[in-house]
Amino acid sequence: MPAGQPGRRLPAREAQALHCLGQSHRALGAYPAAADAYRQAVTISTDLGDRLTATHAACWLGDVLVRQGEHHTGRRLLAQSLWAYREFGILWDEAATLYALAEAQLTADRPALARRRAETAVRLWRQIGSHTWLAVALDTLATAHTQAGDPPAAARAHNEATELRRT
Repeated sequence: MPAGQPGRRLPAREAQALHCLGQSHRALGAYPAAADAYRQAVTISTDLGDRLTATHAACWLGDVLVRQGEHHTGRRLLAQSLWAYREFGILWDEAATLYALAEAQLTADRPALARRRAETAVRLWRQIGSHTWLAVALDTLATAHTQAGDPPAAARAHNEATELRRT
């Protein structure tokens, strides 16, 4: 059957669609549905030998699992994704994963680890030049400083995030 014909299964496109579906469910807070879509995307991508697409889905699966209370498994997937992104040399995804890891460490009441992850994410967002994501990471850094008992550092991060949002 020719490409594009109804009924033909295109696994790579299916994996991408499942990843997008997972992102949509995640944005709506429908974490079980998001996790299911991400798991399917990981399986298909892994079967195809597409490690990068599998990493994308596994990263956000890790984030969703943390949000569902499966902290250990979620952080493990996030850490594995971080190393893969570093290997691939994809700074944007590395920064996003560091942000997700910082958030995961905050939920696990590990402010020192969260701070280190958030500081690295902030450095990368500065390097990339993404003011929107830099502000998000600075908010996470401010929370980490607050939890670690450093109000002045928290205020500096919060003020910078606020200023970025004004520009």
